[in-house]
Amino acid sequence: MNGNHWKQQLLPACLGLSGFFVPVWIRGTTLFLLIGILLFPFFYRQLRNPFRKEYRWFTIAAIGLFLWQCIGMFYTEDLDNGWFNLQQKLPIILFALYAAAQPALTKNWKVSIKISFILGCLTCGIYLFVNAFIAYQIGHDPIVFSYVQFSPELHPSYLAMYFCIAMIFGFELILQSNTISQRLQSAIALVICYGCVVLLQSKAGLLASFLVLTYGLLLQLRQKQWLKMFAIIAGAISLNMGFIQLEKGRIPSRLDQAVSALRADQHDTNSAFPKTANDSIKLAIDSTSTSMDSLPLNKSKDSSQLRVDVWKSSFAVIQNNWLLGMGTGDVRKELVYEYNRRGLYIAAEKGLNAHNQFLQQCIAGGILSLWLLIVWLYSSANRMPLWSNISLLMIPAVIAFNLLTESMLESQWGILPIAFFLSINRLLNSESELPQSN
Repeated sequence: MNGNHWKQQLLPACLGLSGFFVPVWIRGTTLFLLIGILLFPFFYRQLRNPFRKEYRWFTIAAIGLFLWQCIGMFYTEDLDNGWFNLQQKLPIILFALYAAAQPALTKNWKVSIKISFILGCLTCGIYLFVNAFIAYQIGHDPIVFSYVQFSPELHPSYLAMYFCIAMIFGFELILQSNTISQRLQSAIALVICYGCVVLLQSKAGLLASFLVLTYGLLLQLRQKQWLKMFAIIAGAISLNMGFIQLEKGRIPSRLDQAVSALRADQHDTNSAFPKTANDSIKLAIDSTSTSMDSLPLNKSKDSSQLRVDVWKSSFAVIQNNWLLGMGTGDVRKELVYEYNRRGLYIAAEKGLNAHNQFLQQCIAGGILSLWLLIVWLYSSANRMPLWSNISLLMIPAVIAFNLLTESMLESQWGILPIAFFLSINRLLNSESELPQSN
C-alpha cells in the first residue's frame, strides 16, 4: 500500500470540511482552506517555477491585479480603507503563486478533490434543510425553506456558488464513473445540490445553475447518454415544481420581480428613497456594506431596481476617471457622494458598494484593473482548443455570474473561495502525473 495515501486525502478532506462549515461556522471554512493549501507543498520534494509557460498568464494576471491595487494607494485619500482593501485581496496573489508552484495533480487527487467537496456541500445542504424543518415545525411557515431564512449565516448568493461548483463536479464524475452505483450516487448528489440552489433563491445562483445544467446536458448529449439527459431534465423540473407548490406561488416572485424591475420606469427615484427630516443623510463611509435585500424599500421598488440604480451611479463615477480609477480606498466615498446626488439616500446611508465586481474594479483602478480581473478569471482555464476543453471554463463562468450581481471581492467570504476555486481550477487543468512511489 502506498505510504503517501493518507497524505493524498488531507487536501480533499479539508475541502470537504470547508464545504460543510460554510453555513455552520464561516471561520471554519477559512481555517480548513488555509490548512489544505499549507499542507499541500509538503507532499512533494520540490516546487516548480510559478511562471512556467502553462501557468504564466494566470500568475501574471493575479500579481498584476494586486499590484495595480497597490498603485491605486498613491492617489487615494482614504488610506485606512485602502490598506484594509489590500489586506482583503492578498489571497488573490498568494493562492495563485501557491497553485502555480505545485506539480501536476494525479488523476486520483483530481477525483478525490471533486468527491470530497461534493460530500461537504451535501452535508451542508442537509444541515440547512434539517434546521429549516425544525423551524417549520415551530412556526409552520414555509418561508424558512427559502432565501436568507434558509441560509442565515452566509448570503445565499455566496452559498449558491459553492453548490453550483459542486454540480459541475457532479456532472463530470457521472462521466468518469465506471459503475452504475457510482453514477447513481453522483446523480443523487447533483440533484440535492441543485435543490439547495433552488431553495436559496439567489437570482445569480439560479442563473448560474441553469448554465451548469445546460453544460451537463451537453456533456450527456455528446456522449449520447439519452437516459441520463432525460433523468436530469425530469429531476430539475420536479424540484422546481415541488418548490413552487411548497411556496404556493411565492417563488416566482423573486425572478418575476427582477424582470419587472428591469422593465419598470426608474426615473422617479425619490419616491423610493424619501429624504429625511433635515433633508440630508450622513455619509456612512466607514459602515459595513449591507445587502440590498435587507433595505426597507417602497413596494414599487425591490432589490433588483435598487441594484440597477446603484449600477447607474457606478457608471457615472467611472466616467469621471475611467483610465486610472478613483483610488483603492476611495470607491465607497465616491459612490456615496453619487448616491446622495441622485437622491438614493438609503443606499448612501448604508454605504452600498457597486454590487457588481466588474464595475467596482473599474471604479477603483480604471479600465486596466477591469481587464486584469477578466484575464485572471479566463487564464485559470486557458487551454486550446476551447470547445474540447469547455468544462475548464465552467468554474470561471459560475464565478463571473456571481460577480455580475455582487462585489464579492470586497469581502473575505468572497475573496477566499473565488481565489481558491480559480487556483484549484488551474490545477485541475494541468496534465495529470503518475502517482509517486516510495
